[in-house]
Amino acid sequence: MFHPVKRNSNVVYADPFAHIFESFFGDSARYSPAETKLNPQFEITETDDAFSVAAELPGLGKEQIEIVLENDVLTVKGEKKAEEQKEDRNCLYSTRQYGSFERKFQLPDSVDQAEVKAHYENGLLMLNLPKKPEAVKPAPRQIEVK
Repeated sequence: MFHPVKRNSNVVYADPFAHIFESFFGDSARYSPAETKLNPQFEITETDDAFSVAAELPGLGKEQIEIVLENDVLTVKGEKKAEEQKEDRNCLYSTRQYGSFERKFQLPDSVDQAEVKAHYENGLLMLNLPKKPEAVKPAPRQIEVK
């Protein structure tokens, strides 16, 4: 249930502890989203034949993401812009993050750079970095003793 809490001013708070936030950061901090550096979460895994890079990028469209592979360096960057305030809508409280990010990864020599692929769906960027055929370790095999 929504229980607004009203202080001495004319501001109505949906959160009974919002006045603590306001007294520390000031009234304007609640209303305008700050442009900052985004800090998306990345995970890198390895299998016998490839590396995988996963990045959580909620709220970004694939057109807002740029991936560049140059001189053995993989660069992933993007930007999430703040929505424009509408006249008929007041933002009471926001912890959403906006801004840009850039991450660079030095690739090992074993990556087949010509075969790197990217897929983006539901806020998750997946990069597949296959290994060169000569870098793939052969599967263990049993040697018959004669």
